[in-house]
Amino acid sequence: MANRIKVKIGGRVYEVPVYEDKDHTMTLAKDLQKRLERIEKKSDRIDTQGFTIEAAMELLADLYEARDDLRAQETEYLSELDTLDTELTRLVKHLNINPKDPQ
Repeated sequence: MANRIKVKIGGRVYEVPVYEDKDHTMTLAKDLQKRLERIEKKSDRIDTQGFTIEAAMELLADLYEARDDLRAQETEYLSELDTLDTELTRLVKHLNINPKDPQ
């Protein structure tokens, strides 16, 4: 059975799996609690389940944005590597170097 830890979120105690380590899991719980508090403050109603869904959607949006940013960076890096490869190939030809020939 996976390690579990008790965390307090939204005024209730939950037993959740440990993600990476206990400190990291507590940080995640605190972040979620802060998001819930922020959402609650801007609302004129009490809707714990609705607030929780909004926080989950917010977290997923952040996750998807981070994933998209990472993909864009990866594409940019691959393009830069391709440019470097082309330039190195050109330099090797220009200098008449045989990379298989140990000099």
